Amino acid sequence: MKHAFMLFIMTCCLLASGCVSTDTSKTESDTRDTQAGTDTASTGEKDVQRLSKMQDYLDNGLDKINYGSYAEGMKQLVLVLAEKHLMKSPPAEATELAVEAEQKLKELEAALSLEVDPSWLDVNLNQVSGSSVDIKRQPSVLLTIDTGLGRSLIANAPIAFSFIKGSGILSASVVNTNDYGQANVVVSRFDNANSENIIRAQLFFREHDYLYTFEGVVRNFIYTPPARKAVIFVMERSDLGISDDPKIFEVVYDKLKDVAFDFSLYNASLAENTFNSVYNGDKKAIGRLGLEEDVSYIVAVLNDCYRIAQQEYKGKKLNAFVSEARATIRIIRVSDGKTLYNKTVKREKADNTHGQGGTMEKAALHALSLTTDAMEQMLSVEIDEINSILMGAEKKE
Repeated sequence: MKHAFMLFIMTCCLLASGCVSTDTSKTESDTRDTQAGTDTASTGEKDVQRLSKMQDYLDNGLDKINYGSYAEGMKQLVLVLAEKHLMKSPPAEATELAVEAEQKLKELEAALSLEVDPSWLDVNLNQVSGSSVDIKRQPSVLLTIDTGLGRSLIANAPIAFSFIKGSGILSASVVNTNDYGQANVVVSRFDNANSENIIRAQLFFREHDYLYTFEGVVRNFIYTPPARKAVIFVMERSDLGISDDPKIFEVVYDKLKDVAFDFSLYNASLAENTFNSVYNGDKKAIGRLGLEEDVSYIVAVLNDCYRIAQQEYKGKKLNAFVSEARATIRIIRVSDGKTLYNKTVKREKADNTHGQGGTMEKAALHALSLTTDAMEQMLSVEIDEINSILMGAEKKE
């Protein structure tokens, strides 16, 4: 009897266990339905929160602008658009707030302007180009707004700087305007200085990964390579005077004619003082030369027979003269008078390469012809370096 009772109890437990298993399955299903409802409610609640933020951002933005805090006001208005962008299904109220914010941003854009630093303006207040080789002018802008009573500077506004043509290294990609509304960036170098490079400055705001760009508030900075024009400025001289027909010019021109430049000749026979000043990089003297437009470089060549001495034997002077000379070639940049290349060849008695002749004139011509030959040989070796400099790759010290 006892065994029968135990068997009955075990049977009931098994049945009960099966019932519990069936009920648990139904509970899990109910739980999933409840969670789905909670997620839906959560999304809706988030949109409600975002809608409330949008209203706050819009109100704050308009207040900031009314009080003259333009950069912060624009940021708040962009946040309105950013919050709407995060909504999966923006309600009509969100769209209305976004439209109002964007309309105000468009209204501001029409009054905003990026002005260039005065160093980029010529005497007629037109913007000029910079040099891709000699990077003197650096991109610099002033952000202003027309308030109706004049233009005001805007501080703490983000300005993006980027290459839209060419490439190189900039000190920063985004710079906030300072208290004077100015934003600057430094160009360290251009990857290709022999082609045109253009850097764009533009007002923009990025909030919550939402980018709003003021398409009309831009300024381009154009950097152009040197013009393909150069002058060969030659002086050939001795104690007897300056040559009207310097032979060294032909050698220099012949060696440089294959470089992609247009060369013209300036003979210094009637302008010794000017030549000396140009030869030493005097920018004012370069300006006085009256060079053609777009001449980038001066190739200054000085072939100088600096010593002629009559030979003596046992105290008697002979009809024999020795002469010494040196020839120097310099590449001078017209824009600033900087010497980019400087090489000299010599023919001297000390190394037994001097000139000689039966008269002073013949001795001088011999020495000058020797340095001319030496210059030709040197240029044959140096032509690649010279070509590189004329094409914009300044020789590093």
